[in-house]
Amino acid sequence: MENSDMSDNTGQYAGDKQLPPSGAVPAAEPEYEAPQDHRLRERGGRKSSEDHGNYRGLKVLKAMDPSRHPACALLLDGFQWVGKHPLAVSLAVSFLLYNIVIRAAISRHINFRPLLQYVGHEYFRTSYRQLIAGRWYTAVASIFFVDDIPQIIIGVITILFAVSIAESHLGLLRAAATGIVCCIIGLSSGLALCYLIQGHGRQWHILLDLSLSYGPGVLVIGPLMAAGAAITPLWRRRLYIFTYAVILAGLLYRGEPIDYALLIGAFIGQACGFMFVRKAVQDFVIEPVQAIEVWRILSIITVIAAVGPLIAVTSPIHAGPLSDIGLLLGPSQADFAKITECMQQVHSTGCYMRYGFMRVHLSGALLVSLLPVAISLIIAWGIYRGRRTAVHMAIVWNLGIIILSEVHYFVLPVLLESLAYGEQAQAQLGRALSHGTLKNFAATCLLPFILIIVYITQIRRFHIRTRPALLYSGAAVIGVTFIALSLIYFLVVKYTPNPLPDDGTDYPEGQASGVNILISLIVRYLPIGFLGLARLASIPLGPVAGIVAGIIGPIFWTVTGVIFVLWFSGHGSIGMKEHQKASGLIEAGGESMSFMATWEGNDYWFSASGRSAIAYRVNFGIALTVTGPFGEPAEYKQDIIDFTKFCDSNSWMPVFYAVHEEQRKWLEELKWNSLDVGTEMVVDPRQWKTTGKKWQDVRTAINKAKREGITDVLSTYQDTTFDIRSQIMTISEEWAEDKSLPEMKFTLGGVEELMDPRVKLLYAIDGEGTVQAVTSWLPVYREGRVIGWTLDFMRHRQDAINGIMEFLIARMAERLRDGQSNNPNGPAADPGMRDIEFLSLSAAPLSGIRPIEGKSASLTHILQMTANMLEPAYGFRSLLFFKKKFQPVENHVYIAYPDSSRLPQLALAVTHAYLPDMKIRDVMSLVGTFTRNQKRPDGADRLRKETHGTRRPSEFHKSRSPADTKHAV
Repeated sequence: MENSDMSDNTGQYAGDKQLPPSGAVPAAEPEYEAPQDHRLRERGGRKSSEDHGNYRGLKVLKAMDPSRHPACALLLDGFQWVGKHPLAVSLAVSFLLYNIVIRAAISRHINFRPLLQYVGHEYFRTSYRQLIAGRWYTAVASIFFVDDIPQIIIGVITILFAVSIAESHLGLLRAAATGIVCCIIGLSSGLALCYLIQGHGRQWHILLDLSLSYGPGVLVIGPLMAAGAAITPLWRRRLYIFTYAVILAGLLYRGEPIDYALLIGAFIGQACGFMFVRKAVQDFVIEPVQAIEVWRILSIITVIAAVGPLIAVTSPIHAGPLSDIGLLLGPSQADFAKITECMQQVHSTGCYMRYGFMRVHLSGALLVSLLPVAISLIIAWGIYRGRRTAVHMAIVWNLGIIILSEVHYFVLPVLLESLAYGEQAQAQLGRALSHGTLKNFAATCLLPFILIIVYITQIRRFHIRTRPALLYSGAAVIGVTFIALSLIYFLVVKYTPNPLPDDGTDYPEGQASGVNILISLIVRYLPIGFLGLARLASIPLGPVAGIVAGIIGPIFWTVTGVIFVLWFSGHGSIGMKEHQKASGLIEAGGESMSFMATWEGNDYWFSASGRSAIAYRVNFGIALTVTGPFGEPAEYKQDIIDFTKFCDSNSWMPVFYAVHEEQRKWLEELKWNSLDVGTEMVVDPRQWKTTGKKWQDVRTAINKAKREGITDVLSTYQDTTFDIRSQIMTISEEWAEDKSLPEMKFTLGGVEELMDPRVKLLYAIDGEGTVQAVTSWLPVYREGRVIGWTLDFMRHRQDAINGIMEFLIARMAERLRDGQSNNPNGPAADPGMRDIEFLSLSAAPLSGIRPIEGKSASLTHILQMTANMLEPAYGFRSLLFFKKKFQPVENHVYIAYPDSSRLPQLALAVTHAYLPDMKIRDVMSLVGTFTRNQKRPDGADRLRKETHGTRRPSEFHKSRSPADTKHAV
């Protein structure tokens, strides 16, 4: 244990470089000096031929000095990467050379035209027919040989990306073995599975002779999925969900043998990964625990589902269950003569389908098919931004697909035969079911149905709502646009001349009926995939009517897309204007935790002058505030009175949460009751020093971080690199997955709250660029100037060194004491780090609470019992003792309420505010954790012993880290 005073050695372990004394001129960087050969000195300076060779090498080293040439540094990084990933590089180079050499050998010169144009290309592509004939080598060759230049480039990038990840986490031998095993099993089992599913279908005669090039995907998918078991939970979840979503999209919309092979190979690779890390499947948490991660994953899934029809267009066989849209978007041309001849036949239902293809070539038809895809992408964008309205629209969208599919597969056949031939609906429906209609309908609706279930189960994670006024006005615009366009179309088609085509087509004479016009009108708004309605109303269109028919669909979908963008944008959210106003008022003044009022989920009450405000949330009839008033300090006392009247007018009971002593006294003057709910720890950075025995643990943590090469970096979330942000997300995910209860909200910030540019991040990073721990600090303002910082987010890696959080907190205090900043323009450009009056370590909830003098102690005892129950899950009391290491001043915070008879409602409101996503299984998990803790033989005395010297605090920190607890009231 080291006892040196670290307060005098700030620069030695700071995240920045050591600064020279004031007024001193920084020393120049030393020139690169080539090492001297001792044999040259022994010969008196005479150089031999060997010496000349050595000096030429030294000149090369000097020329490649990274300090002189950044490009050389990047080149050296590339050489190092190649040295660490020999399997990935050798496989990528081999793949590239094979495609070049074979083409050169076949055509006697390098020619990158498509492989199908070469004589003998069948040896480098495979098919079921060739495999049945025993040419198994064609399957292997098809992995390495692809058709054209884009596929070669994509193949090289895929190999380098997937195999390098596998090689880094599994090792060369395991990655190579996994690739070979998964490739063999994936190809054989995938082709067999494709035969079992497609062998008796209408596309099998095409699949049997279809010449395919598999590409390197089936070779690298296994190692990539195996590596997923060894990476962090955050990226493991992203890898699994994204990979399987892409594979299933190809399987459903394309249905080629390679899709089945990829699915089997991915599954086998994932199983190998589980065996390599020796963990059970249940140890891998798949469901995201952070709301922002749910937004991102669902948005990716929505995008993949949206572009699925475009995948079907690229397939040469359309064997997937959802690939019919590919046929409908094909380049077929309408033949009016054949359609007329077909329509004169009896029971020739196929000609009506053939007639539906005519609309593909009408103006605007392709746009009507593509614009809904754009609408789906806009919905995915709204989901990415956490908009609840986007999830509602996604549910409605997929429900519409199911309804239209039902019309397409069941209603239309019945109506067609009944109207055209007078057959009974029951007979026609039975014929449709016997020909596989039910199977096609189920396959088409499977994905939308699954998506609806996913959206419904995850909608609680989307808390950003759209303003009702904007919703209603946007819906009105969409409705008015639809009615206006439909009316224009009806009138134009009904009352303008519609000359018959001069190609011999025999259409009925006279104007079209109103029913036929209405049916054809519906067709104008639908994608080409639902062309069956056109068979019910075949009407000719004149020049004017044709133009109107071609533009009403694109106009309607364009207007709908614009409205969706407005709904999902930041300006469309509920309380956005109020939030911006409150965000400005917070800089006028507030308490140490007032910045939490700017977080999402709060409503705002503003004073009559508009210079102060109160943030609150309403649950169970309780208006629960987030600390007290903020803004103009002179209005605080009157704000409390006026806010109370505001709540009374809305039949809410006002409750002030996490207020300090002064405001508690004001409320007690109004005959309110109050309870002590936590203890805030405050440090004066101007008096910061770490001398004395009480500071031994803090000094030890700083020294250990210095020895381990760990430095601290002060930044904001926006200013950090993508790699740093990803690591912070990973650390937070690991923390949340380790808890028996879901992540708390309300006054406890998560990753979303780090994104405010006014919030400071102080993170610890080692010499290899790995973030070991991270803290966030909320600003406290007075008259537009930062006067203090409050600790909020505090988490570290599970394998971080002892004392890493003590190191970060101590560094923040020293930075504030010395005015240090990472601002590239110098400390003067960051006034928020100078002349700081206090540093709040925030409050430990339900810790250090005490009965209020003259009040009943029963409720305080109930809170203490609650704290004991929550201690195994969140460790609030542990956090309290951790913060006492910094010798802070203790300030108690209170909850104040006017009516004791409504305490049960108050308890529910507070619980819901902190745990809005809590489920029954979470309650059972908490009870189980509490029961196990009570059954431990040392459970009763463990915490007391750990805090009374029987164990070193640094060891206690390792077993019960404060970063594994919540740290604000």
